[in-house]
Amino acid sequence: MGIAVRLARIADPWRTREKAAVLHVPCASVGIWSIIWSMGRTQTLVQLTEEILAELDELRVREGGRSRSELIREAIERYLAEQREETIDRAIVEGYTRQPSEDLGAEWAAHASIAAENWDRPR
Repeated sequence: MGIAVRLARIADPWRTREKAAVLHVPCASVGIWSIIWSMGRTQTLVQLTEEILAELDELRVREGGRSRSELIREAIERYLAEQREETIDRAIVEGYTRQPSEDLGAEWAAHASIAAENWDRPR
């Protein structure tokens, strides 16, 4: 079996052996395309202004020639991660708003520290 068949099974473990064999590519011809194919991505058209595109290209140069797609994909992944974190934060706040945490030791500690204070001591 060539490398591409193994990549196909990793990308879709439910493929039957017969279907995976159809995707077989001899090892000599396995290159970047078989690796990209195995990532399971969908191409999407994104329209950008000239200013954003120029800034993105400047960033590409500073970052060692990374592709536009890689930079845009990374930006989207960061944005989605922020949104997930904000959703979790809102759920936590909402939960504590509905049922506040009971701080059982704080009131006792305050009374104990007040009681332990020497109030009659001259200054």
